[in-house]
Amino acid sequence: MRARVKALLWTAWCLAPVQAALRLALAVMGGSLVLATAAAERPPTWWRRRRGDKPRIAWGPVPLINIAYWSGALRRLGYESRVLVTHHYPAFERASFDEYRDDLLAGRRLRWLGDYLVMSVMLRRADVFVSFFDGGFLYQTPLWRLEAVAIRLAGKRLVVCPYGGDIAVPGYLGSLEAAFAADYPATVERAPEVRRRVDWLCERADLVIGNLQIGYLPRHDVMWPQQLAVDTKLWAGDGAASAADGRSGEVAVVHAPNHRAIKGTAALEDAVRRLQAEGLHVRLDVLQGRSSEEVRRAVLDGDIVAEQFIRGYGLFAIESMSAGRPVVSNLNWMPEDLRAELGEIGRAHV
Repeated sequence: MRARVKALLWTAWCLAPVQAALRLALAVMGGSLVLATAAAERPPTWWRRRRGDKPRIAWGPVPLINIAYWSGALRRLGYESRVLVTHHYPAFERASFDEYRDDLLAGRRLRWLGDYLVMSVMLRRADVFVSFFDGGFLYQTPLWRLEAVAIRLAGKRLVVCPYGGDIAVPGYLGSLEAAFAADYPATVERAPEVRRRVDWLCERADLVIGNLQIGYLPRHDVMWPQQLAVDTKLWAGDGAASAADGRSGEVAVVHAPNHRAIKGTAALEDAVRRLQAEGLHVRLDVLQGRSSEEVRRAVLDGDIVAEQFIRGYGLFAIESMSAGRPVVSNLNWMPEDLRAELGEIGRAHV
């Protein structure tokens, strides 16, 4: 047994330099391909802009459903806009996004270059790149910094906006500090890398969009308070208000926590238990790890939607309101003037 362990250690020790050399060779060849493509794309990009052509937009690769909605809206306005992602989350269908990394690489002669080839292809396809602060199509490579450089070399544009975890740096999370640590214990460990990426992209992006996401964001050129989009046809309700009052009929409360600590799920469960102890007929449906369709059906069948109770609200709240359901969420963190304005808008629609 000891001899076998020694043999394995010796093999690993011998292979380590080989693996490092292969990774270096891949980065050199892949990086060279990206830069060569960027340089070749500069003249046609300049010519497209001079002709007044509409810019072609590329979104990805982090598979958040909002980018599919935004891209679809641009297509309806006559823009060429496509979403390419690395994968999709179980809550959504594969067809939710236009294209996947592995499908793009399949059958290509240089597919062994992986993300470098993806970036090369996207440089030829698009004029504007929209990504999050995780980074773009090179974000999983050691040369992730090269992406912003290549986009600028090609005469194209880079737009960056946050979604939450991509700017999560302890010290900048306010009331969500402890909740982030509970749901994502690696937040502290990842903080230096997250900060480096945010700083790099803020320095080199053509446009940085700020929103109400809490976290580290040293620059923003425009404030779009809430970037959440929703498919209003998919989430259309019947407009009927529930008659359930907890006495003559059971009240079904729907809650879909992807992050229990951040959403304040424990406080919600405690509140429901107290209502039940008072003799009220209240049922809490906690939908965790369910598909988007399961959640949609539960919202349409439910009476009240409980969103989150520490800070903020997300796509689930917008979808539920689109379905005509009352949504409970904590908005005390909002600036007073914005909260007052939202209240006026709400009263105007009652």
